[in-house]
Amino acid sequence: TAFQALGKGLTAMWLSLIRQVIFFLPLLIILPHYLDLKGVWLAFSLSEFLTIILAGYFLVKLWRGLQGNQKVPVVILLKIGYVLKRIIAWLKW
Repeated sequence: TAFQALGKGLTAMWLSLIRQVIFFLPLLIILPHYLDLKGVWLAFSLSEFLTIILAGYFLVKLWRGLQGNQKVPVVILLKIGYVLKRIIAWLKW
């Protein structure tokens, strides 16, 4: 959804296709041979998990592209004062 909202529909489509064709179908064929019915259910979860990892990679890449030369370390984002200042600035808006 984030990719579609940012006008990256092609990336969103590829992620969806990869989830269904590359991850889910092979897992659905392989896992039931070893785990029976549990393999079918595990195929759903495992394909979603693998897609989350892949989407996270693409989101980080997209985020860095949107930031340009401006780099904000993650450590700064985790500081209480920084987060509080950002929330107050957002509430003032």
